[in-house]
Amino acid sequence: MEHTLVYTALSVLLPLVFGTFAAVIFHANFRGRGVLRAIFIMPMMATPVAIALVWTMMFSSAIGSSQLSALAGRTAAPALGVPPRDRDPVAGAGRDLAMDPRS
Repeated sequence: MEHTLVYTALSVLLPLVFGTFAAVIFHANFRGRGVLRAIFIMPMMATPVAIALVWTMMFSSAIGSSQLSALAGRTAAPALGVPPRDRDPVAGAGRDLAMDPRS
């Protein structure tokens, strides 16, 4: 129990102290402040960007899950390679009715 309390206290206090110190430093006007802010924020932005790229690649028809399915001997899901306007049932119904000469 003692280790848990020490860990909890340090994991709350140290980021609080370092974050406050960084905020005070970055609030001051000095040469290169924008560059230093950009370098400081990059690790926080790297994770969401990497996650977005992974999801984009997973749903890509060229290198994504459809290719993995093909390697496993399965056929790919047709919706992964079809543009959204062609798989939207509401938009498709409206487009089909507009083109039908009998309507």
